[in-house]
Amino acid sequence: MAASSHQQGNGHLKYISDSPYFFKIILQDNIQNGKLGIPKKFVKNHGNGMSSPAMFSVPSGEVWKVELTKCDGKIWCENGWLEFSNHYSLYIGHLLVFRYDGNSNFHVIIFDRTATEIQYPYTSNYHRQSNVILEQNIDQSRKPGEESQLPRPRPRPQSHKMVRSTKSAMETETEAECNGKPDFPARNGDTSTNHNTVRRLNTCEKVKALERARNTFKSENPFFLVVIQPDYVGLSLGKRYRLAIPADFVRENLMKEHCSITLCHSSGKTWMVTFKQQKGQKLYSFLQTGWVTFVRDNNIQVGDVCAFEAFL
Repeated sequence: MAASSHQQGNGHLKYISDSPYFFKIILQDNIQNGKLGIPKKFVKNHGNGMSSPAMFSVPSGEVWKVELTKCDGKIWCENGWLEFSNHYSLYIGHLLVFRYDGNSNFHVIIFDRTATEIQYPYTSNYHRQSNVILEQNIDQSRKPGEESQLPRPRPRPQSHKMVRSTKSAMETETEAECNGKPDFPARNGDTSTNHNTVRRLNTCEKVKALERARNTFKSENPFFLVVIQPDYVGLSLGKRYRLAIPADFVRENLMKEHCSITLCHSSGKTWMVTFKQQKGQKLYSFLQTGWVTFVRDNNIQVGDVCAFEAFL
């Protein structure tokens, strides 16, 4: 039970909890931008003692590491937030109650849109072993020419498009409202992880991989195939986590310049990612925010062939 104290003010006693709480209602921005802000008043009262990363624990006992970023007096939960959000299938209208136990440790209780606490999924090895049921490297047990047996996802009342993925990858840089490095001290024992660079596949290797995929994956729905390169999964110096999408696929499927897309697979698990376009000498289209979580959850690696099938 949390300790408490009382303090005199304006002639009245005030109750002060030693474990302060705040709550957040999930909004569209939290999903699209891949980050969650901590209330300003809470930051003012307790932010000075926080360090990065923070630890989010839930009633099932699982603990999640989430990086904190400070900017203009605000504190944002960023790297790791999308993984947490996707794992618990957070959506607009969900309510999260945070209890702060000090030293950047938070206990989080999640309520759905009926104001009822959710049933927490539990996977004891979640961060090391993906429970995704996507076809891995194109299912070799399927005979050439045989159509995918993944069930069609059920329609959802959402404005964004639904894309089914066969062996996918995903990580992305979250879009912060300010530039620069996080203004937080690191927790003791935490060090940053640097990826080693990995050689890109040459043309011959890509062609062979795509040929195998085309012989095994068939669909009546629009789809495209991608051979995963190092810069798609953050293994190339100076490269972002993002996945390029073919221009003809974008054009034929009337994808908007900036929109949300849901990636899903047969188990029903979904990942929210953002689709963006960048204009230069050519028009580049790619998946970015949320892509990193998809990559990590599905253990996407260089050389994998991923099929993205659209349900419009």
